[in-house]
Amino acid sequence: MGKIVVLDELTSNQIAAGEVVERPSSVAKEMIENSLDAGATSVTVEILNGGISYLKISDNGSGIAKDDMELAFERHATSKIRSASDLNSISSFGFRGEALASVASVAEVEVTTRQAESDVGNRLVIKGGKILEQTEAASNKGTTMVVRNLFYNTPARYKFLKKDYTEAGYIEDVVSKMALIHSDIAFKYINSKKVILQTNGDGNIINSIYSIYGKDIARNVIPFSFEMENVKVTGVAGNASTGRSNRTNQIFFVNGRYIKNKTISTAVENAYQTIVPEGKFPFVVVNVEMSNELVDVNVHPAKTEVRFSDESVIYRAVYNAVRGAVLERDLVPEMEKPEEESELPKHDVKELFQSLPKGETNRFAGSSIPRSGSSFSSAKSGSSYPSFSSPKSSSGMKDSYRLVNIPTASIPVQEKKEIYQPIKERNESIFNSEAVSVPNPVKDYKIIGVVFSTYIILQQRDDFYIIDQHAAHERVMYERLVKKVREKQKNKQILMIPEVIELKKNEFDLVSANLDLFDKTGFELEEFGGNSFKISAVPSEISTSDIKGIFFDLIDSLSRESGVVENDKVEYFIFTMACKAAVKANMNLDYREIEVLIDEMMKLNNPFTCPHGRPTAIRMSKAELEKKFKRS
Repeated sequence: MGKIVVLDELTSNQIAAGEVVERPSSVAKEMIENSLDAGATSVTVEILNGGISYLKISDNGSGIAKDDMELAFERHATSKIRSASDLNSISSFGFRGEALASVASVAEVEVTTRQAESDVGNRLVIKGGKILEQTEAASNKGTTMVVRNLFYNTPARYKFLKKDYTEAGYIEDVVSKMALIHSDIAFKYINSKKVILQTNGDGNIINSIYSIYGKDIARNVIPFSFEMENVKVTGVAGNASTGRSNRTNQIFFVNGRYIKNKTISTAVENAYQTIVPEGKFPFVVVNVEMSNELVDVNVHPAKTEVRFSDESVIYRAVYNAVRGAVLERDLVPEMEKPEEESELPKHDVKELFQSLPKGETNRFAGSSIPRSGSSFSSAKSGSSYPSFSSPKSSSGMKDSYRLVNIPTASIPVQEKKEIYQPIKERNESIFNSEAVSVPNPVKDYKIIGVVFSTYIILQQRDDFYIIDQHAAHERVMYERLVKKVREKQKNKQILMIPEVIELKKNEFDLVSANLDLFDKTGFELEEFGGNSFKISAVPSEISTSDIKGIFFDLIDSLSRESGVVENDKVEYFIFTMACKAAVKANMNLDYREIEVLIDEMMKLNNPFTCPHGRPTAIRMSKAELEKKFKRS
């Protein structure tokens, strides 16, 4: 007897739902797209419990005819196309005829609708794919769709849903993207009876950005419009102050449809080269308008993947649009208020080591490290360090190689021994953790220089080391932060002027749910109205010059790791803070900063890798070097 059978309709629909309906936000997306296809000028989304128990979407569109209501929930039933040839020029958002049937198979759905020419509306109730009720009902023009108890009959899918505030954040993201590109449509998003987002539908994208992302983003973006080879690119481009550590706020559309596309992403990234720091991604909205015949949107049921007939044209159009905007207009970040002049002398070097642990190295705490050319004396008990002038960049090398040796003439004899002479009774390398047990160990290494403003060259007896300054400092910062959390220390910097940061609602909820984590690591936060937080203090390890950037990086980290266990979440959080607070590649450090970094590194149990697993240093012996030069 054969084993092949035809699946029943409910099972087929639930399988299809696995692709179309991943979570409540998937339902919201499909329903909003139906509203847009119906010509709505006003769309309201209301949810409870992250949209799992209740999701309601109302519009003022054309409505559904009475004869079509039951048919609308059949698989592959659609009003958008009539034949396969129509797939070559799809202009609607929906067209596959799968969404309503998929949703109805895994939830309880109630739809109420009325067309403009009808005096009375109609109501349909369907549960698990079966129609329970169909009657006439009072209704405004348009359609209201209510979805209750999503995945009530598919527990395997239900258990993979995340916390309510996380699922609500996904829905907010969907509504935000729709409202952003369709600025001529009024959107309202209500979560637990509280209005979270509302746009007025006036057609001004800047006003939509203000309503969704706040004033800080809205005042630091510029609109652009560019056209070439029958491709029109419109949108907005932000300056460096809008940058995040990921591409969350780089949003792409094709003919008003949200998509993810590597070609557009690469074009935007290349357009910002030399304008924003590496690893930062400014706020960008790009809408590519082109003939529907030149783009295939029928790639995946989620419809976020597309194929272009000519990728190179898309790349050039997007690159030129964004590049032209950021070069033509003033993209210098706007300051809210000028900082008051300080009576203290200003220094060129950032306060990277302003709050090292108390004890031997707290001589730096609370003050800037002297800039190049200044003298330096240590407060270390019983000894003083030599005064020195940091050497300037080698001529002809364009600052890719800097000598940072202390000038020999300025060093007392006893100090020369500490820095330059190998000590025979000490055989451990600078990375040997046992070195920390030696009280006030005499240094048996010397710092040779820095190459590419990133890699420290250090010699010890017959070996030399190349140390990645960012990876090394990241490991130092990580160990310090872990120790602080483990021992429940709360070393904080109180800010003279608190930093107020405006967030999206899902970001606000994420921070609110993790206030204890921020508190453990040294932040002082309090709600400041709307979706804002006031930061009154920050961990002593981080620079106060980029509090906002680090804070957003931490939010991004929490968002990525929202599903991990609590202990791992703390570790990911500290990873991120250490990475963002550490010195960067291409940042010029003077001799004393390098010396402090190496001292701190020597004390670690594991100085060999950064928290992400990358090596902090590589070693080569004199014998290996001589072999390279054919000397042995």
